[in-house]
Amino acid sequence: MATILNQGSLQSMAHMLRGSFLSQALVLLLLILLLRYVVASWRVGLTPYEYLQIANRKNSEDGTTAVVMLTQGDEIFVAHAGDSRAVLVHRSGKVSVLTSDHKPNRPDERRRIQELGGSVVFWGVWRVEGILAVSRAIGDRMLKPFVVAEPEVKKFTRTESDHYVVIASDGVWDTISNDDAAQLALKHDDPQVAAQHIMEEAYARGSLDNISVMVVDLRAEKNECSTKDA
Repeated sequence: MATILNQGSLQSMAHMLRGSFLSQALVLLLLILLLRYVVASWRVGLTPYEYLQIANRKNSEDGTTAVVMLTQGDEIFVAHAGDSRAVLVHRSGKVSVLTSDHKPNRPDERRRIQELGGSVVFWGVWRVEGILAVSRAIGDRMLKPFVVAEPEVKKFTRTESDHYVVIASDGVWDTISNDDAAQLALKHDDPQVAAQHIMEEAYARGSLDNISVMVVDLRAEKNECSTKDA
């Protein structure tokens, strides 16, 4: 699951207000409240209480990872849980990774799981309780409290060299490196075409997992994104 919001997408909520200061202040407040809501709704590995209640009734073991990206002026906020990843692509082709995969063998994640009484076991890859290959996710009720939904939230400053952000699920990153994704995206001026190309390349390289790709255009005076799912 990936979401991107920006000042323009919220500005419409304030268009009826007279006075630029009040309008801008309201938009900023909405952005702050939104980010706080995103973080608060994932706290402590519970996921929203209502979801777990429904999952228990339906005996559901479903789970998902998530990336939320929010732009406000020259700032980028990224929140994520799991191994879906956001990668900033500069015009030069240089890559800046905006997220750090939540894998059970990541030292801080392993320590957190073990302190809660859980185990990290190698079974093809490192897994929580020998089952799940990510240490944070929304859902996966049977692996609580070890698999938490609390996101990592980071803030970055935009620069003139920023071109695209590629946000994708592990179905992409299992077969395509960060650098390769950057080069594929930079072949195209249209973010939708770029997302399609990355998705097709992941398939061509043998990805067997679900594939979701979003390419966000960060170039000056542009604010576009395109998503492809497979």
